[in-house]
Amino acid sequence: MPQPSDDVTAILQDQGADRREMGRQFRAERDPLDAKLLGERDPDTPALRRELSRGERRLQELEAEARAKGWAVDKEALIYLHILPPGHVHTRLDEGGRVYDAGCEGCTRYHRLNRDGRMIAPEITRGAVLALLAEALEKGD
Repeated sequence: MPQPSDDVTAILQDQGADRREMGRQFRAERDPLDAKLLGERDPDTPALRRELSRGERRLQELEAEARAKGWAVDKEALIYLHILPPGHVHTRLDEGGRVYDAGCEGCTRYHRLNRDGRMIAPEITRGAVLALLAEALEKGD
């Protein structure tokens, strides 16, 4: 014999399925509009590319090159960046020794180079890279 709680569960499941379907329909109507509107803020639009600083444009070029080749170098700013392959493992040291962490998909790492072109550890941030590129571009002018 069915219990009253079974009926409530079935009703709630039906309502949930109806709401999920309604949400899919709304997203289907909304998404093309969002894509069109968000396209105006897409960094690849010519107007926004002009708004970017020269350093940011250069860094985007380097990151695109690194995605294509796996690595990229800016010899003027002495910067090396590389994108680690999917499935790699991060290694770090703690008091007990090495610890292996799960990898991420396409991590980008940034390093400074010395004048001989050798990598200087440790890794630097994207913001630091922007500052170095801006400084190198100013010197070049």
